[in-house]
Amino acid sequence: YEQPSGPVTIPQATLLQLRTNESLDSKRAKDGQPVEFTVIRDVAVGGVLALPKGATVHGVVTEAKKAGDLGGSPVLALRLTSLDLGGQSYPLDSDQFKVKGPNKAGQTVGNAVGGGILGTIIGCAVGRGLGCAVGAGAGVAAGTAASAASPGPGVWIPAEALVTFH
Repeated sequence: YEQPSGPVTIPQATLLQLRTNESLDSKRAKDGQPVEFTVIRDVAVGGVLALPKGATVHGVVTEAKKAGDLGGSPVLALRLTSLDLGGQSYPLDSDQFKVKGPNKAGQTVGNAVGGGILGTIIGCAVGRGLGCAVGAGAGVAAGTAASAASPGPGVWIPAEALVTFH
């Protein structure tokens, strides 16, 4: 590649392949948290080297959402902000790299149904007709409470993970 003789504009659709320098997870990350990446493949524009392999790229967490108590999916989103090259920092604007985890609602429903079935069995064994209904209600409430008290799933981006931006 030729060395640039001035500023090089990278077209919007250009694929940037980077590696994360540290791990991130939706349970601990905060919106606005800085993130650092390393370029893993040279990016050339018109035969001119725009981003060399090994360059440091900075970004931020744009969305860090935990799963809710009873439902909702964890989310972790990142965006690039700047590039360090030759002792200078250059601004970057990119799309988001976004990871979305499983919804906790399925786990909550499973716990509530399981609790309801167990409560019905116990209630029927102890008190017959009315006991079945009371046991079912108590079981559903206990299953829902157990789900709300348990930590939900999270999403995680390990250190050295390949992430792509445009």
